[in-house]
Order: sequence, then structure tokens, then C-alpha cells
Amino acid sequence: LEATSVTIPVTTGEDDKIHGTVTNVQIAEALEEREILIDRRNISIDGEVKALGEYTATVNLLGDLKPTVKFWVVKDE
Repeated sequence: LEATSVTIPVTTGEDDKIHGTVTNVQIAEALEEREILIDRRNISIDGEVKALGEYTATVNLLGDLKPTVKFWVVKDE
């Protein structure tokens, strides 16, 4: 998982601010598209994602395993 990265396309306003926030559900769906099945409840994001850019989410697995996944929030074309 550490080497995994996903892209989350979002709608934005004229100032490139995203409408709403990116959630663990969207990250789980993006991972599922890459055939990686992680329950959304096991994905943690530090703070709120309200802007375009690169972020990191933590995946809480069994025991002390907590790999991170990079995700990019990009403007939906």
C-alpha cells in the first residue's frame, strides 16, 4: 500500500476551491478501482481536505500496521 497513490477528481468553483470535502469513502472507492479493497472505516485523513493538492491517508490494518496512501485531489475535467 505504501507505494500506492490514487487520484480523486472533484468539482471546483472559479477560485479552484473544491465543493465540500474529500472523504474516506472517496479514497476507498478510488482504491477499489485499482482492485484494492479497504473498508472506508479503516481509512483516516488528518484534518479536512478542502483544496486541490497532494495528501496522505492512513490505512488502519490489523495490529500496528498503519501504511499510508498518497492521494491527489484534482479538478474534474
